[in-house]
Amino acid sequence: MRLKGIRAILIGTILILVAVNTSGCVLEISGNRPLYILSEPYYWKCYDRKVSGWEDVNFNDSGWYGATICNNSPPPNVTIIGMENTKAQWIWDPRFKVIIGPGDHYYFRRKFDIPAYKVVSGTIKVTAVNEYELYVNGSYIGRGQSWADAESYSISNYLNSGANVIAIKVINRYADIYDGLLVDASISYQW
Repeated sequence: MRLKGIRAILIGTILILVAVNTSGCVLEISGNRPLYILSEPYYWKCYDRKVSGWEDVNFNDSGWYGATICNNSPPPNVTIIGMENTKAQWIWDPRFKVIIGPGDHYYFRRKFDIPAYKVVSGTIKVTAVNEYELYVNGSYIGRGQSWADAESYSISNYLNSGANVIAIKVINRYADIYDGLLVDASISYQW
């Protein structure tokens, strides 16, 4: 679009944060409008067993649990490197064992839609107690092995217009006294 000789570019931003809500965690979108919270289809889903294709965007997770704010996460006074200024909070599911044991695996998914526009950038920061594997739309992105350090990844090339999913497998290698997943993502698109 041209306005008086100046090309106008509109930028929208999706911020995927784990935010407090009585029902769990929600997807927040901000851009040219005030921040608002979307409802049920955007909750993190979680499961305690691997199911084939769980990291794919078309996987049916309707039988999975809804994640909630974790009540057994690392103490709030502990600074997670790479998450110093985040609004995200630790999530988990109370149906999982309170103290997870060595070798336990837990699976988390977050579906969201991107309007039919060009993705400009996508970044995600993740940490978990005590390891994780990150997937976006079925593609392996990376892994982390220390809950005290969040890793940051560019996910721009893995996002599509329409349906998308962030999928994270949490792996416990030790008998930790904490559990949880901490995710902070930002996706910008242009229309």
